[in-house]
Amino acid sequence: MTVLLNNMESPVFLICVCAVYSVSSLPTKIQNFKSLTPENIKSHGKSPVEVISFMRQYGYLGNQDTNALLTEKSVRKAVKEMQLFGGLNQTGEFDNDTLKLLSTPRCGVKDVLTDVRQKRYAIGGDGWRKTTVSFNVANWHPNLGEQITKKDVRKAFDIWGKYSRLRFVERDLYDADIRISFPPQRHHDGFPFDGQGGVLAHAFYPYMNGDYGGDIHFDSDEPWTPQRKEGVNFYDVALHEIGHSLGLGHSHISDSVMFAYYHGGRESDNLSDDDIRAMYDLYVSRRPDEEDDQDWYNQVDEGQDGVTPRKAATQFQTTTPWKPLTNPSGDQGGVPNLCEGSYDAIGLYRTEAFVFKGEYLWRFSRRNVLHKGYPIKFRIFFYQLPNWVTKIDATYERPDDNLIVLFTGNVYWVHDGNTLVGNSPQPLTNLGLPSYLTKINGAMVWGENLQTYLFSKTEYWKLNETTRHVVEGYPRSLENWGRVPLNFDTVETFNKGETYFFKGRDVYLFDDKKLRVADGYPVSPPGYFFGCH
Repeated sequence: MTVLLNNMESPVFLICVCAVYSVSSLPTKIQNFKSLTPENIKSHGKSPVEVISFMRQYGYLGNQDTNALLTEKSVRKAVKEMQLFGGLNQTGEFDNDTLKLLSTPRCGVKDVLTDVRQKRYAIGGDGWRKTTVSFNVANWHPNLGEQITKKDVRKAFDIWGKYSRLRFVERDLYDADIRISFPPQRHHDGFPFDGQGGVLAHAFYPYMNGDYGGDIHFDSDEPWTPQRKEGVNFYDVALHEIGHSLGLGHSHISDSVMFAYYHGGRESDNLSDDDIRAMYDLYVSRRPDEEDDQDWYNQVDEGQDGVTPRKAATQFQTTTPWKPLTNPSGDQGGVPNLCEGSYDAIGLYRTEAFVFKGEYLWRFSRRNVLHKGYPIKFRIFFYQLPNWVTKIDATYERPDDNLIVLFTGNVYWVHDGNTLVGNSPQPLTNLGLPSYLTKINGAMVWGENLQTYLFSKTEYWKLNETTRHVVEGYPRSLENWGRVPLNFDTVETFNKGETYFFKGRDVYLFDDKKLRVADGYPVSPPGYFFGCH
């Protein structure tokens, strides 16, 4: 059905009655959307023309002139897309929740991008073509002041930097790649602000919109505040807008930093899994020569992008004092079947179970409840691991500081949930383990005594978490763990203190009191832990 919007002031959407020849193009009125009545629209303080203008502004109806022909099918499709980005049920109808989006504070960047691979997240551009990106805070809102503004901006850049392989440095205004400011309502970039409420801020993708590429503008009429329970929290909006400045579009996942609508202060300062995947896609998976992780960081012209000359920043210092031994994954095609057992490693991080198999990672909030979006390649979560790490041999969460330890071949890595720490990787010998040891089969904090144990094919060690060194008198024979199979795949002590050993398709419950495998075990397959029946 062909719809023509009329610009005349009218209490309803007026539709031009056109001469047509097919039943499918019969003229209609947009009030055929039963929920889009004059009273319904007016109750939200909007006019019919404003509704369509909003949908055009954010890309749902393209960039047509206001007198362009629209079909009922295209409008319904646009409404569904608008509902998707607003975190609503996709009914295709202008219901009250959908109309509320028109007055919900949000980012001024378009939701729908043309010629973009739309996943759960969108890549709005090619990203910065260099590893060091500069920024400048040109001015600040009186509610915030200089110190708070710069502190929150620095904090937000640091969060993105953990997942992007980028480093951010402050420069003078005219030398900066990203210029951050609070301009007046009309500020000559073609995107004027609308006063308090509505658009909170907008940003430009790298290298786009001429000299504005990467810049961020905050609406100076908003009630900016450093608090999260009142006004508009500056840090949360800055974290979002910097995402655009790095090349990310809007996500329709409501807990994503890149969700378009502002719904109060976020509970966490960190990125969501969705945002991390987007940064991995844009900056980690696409980086230059992946044969040598160091070369990409140590370029002399790391501040150069061939577009705007910049001074080189201090080089990132790394060392690799030994040749790590690696273990091939054995997974050469697609996502492995978790229900078949043969797990590489299982770790309990912050009470959640992380299961490693081949290059993939499953994340369970509790038994049989898999996090949305998983499995993923473990490199997305632990993005700083180099390409030669094709599997994780063992893992555990340290009981004293909750840092994550990953074992791969004859080295181990320490991770804080966001980034690698502690000069990772380090050789196993730093823990007091013998030099002949080529891998760790399993690691756990035993529920019986809350001590850390490391296992190889036939031996085990107790680790002193204060000294980070194995206890004197080890190794000891694995046979001390009665009936536990030699060369098992992995081991884990779960939330209630029960310990399970896994080998192939068999699972062994350990009886902590009798110090042997419990009666009735092993059982097969082990997949019932993870939703397999």
